[in-house]
Amino acid sequence: MHAYVLLRKAQATKHHDAACMLDLASTAAHDPWSLPPRAQAEALQQEARALALTGAPADTITRTSTKPTTPLTKHSPPNLPAAPDRCAPAAPSTG
Repeated sequence: MHAYVLLRKAQATKHHDAACMLDLASTAAHDPWSLPPRAQAEALQQEARALALTGAPADTITRTSTKPTTPLTKHSPPNLPAAPDRCAPAAPSTG
């Protein structure tokens, strides 16, 4: 829960306070608690955004921004029922 709060604070931080945004996002992404995969990806993306705003080297930003794919690919998507095809032509009525 703490990491999620830090992530939301980092997302709410104005772009003129990039150092604070970086601290919050980095703490949310890397401290000992574990975030769900999607929240972990958001924290890493926010960290990459803050790095860009602070003028970090491009390779550091790229390395950080590509990390979100790792936690998301470890989990398979849920098995959802197929959505009905609403664009299919209606079946002709018999009768």
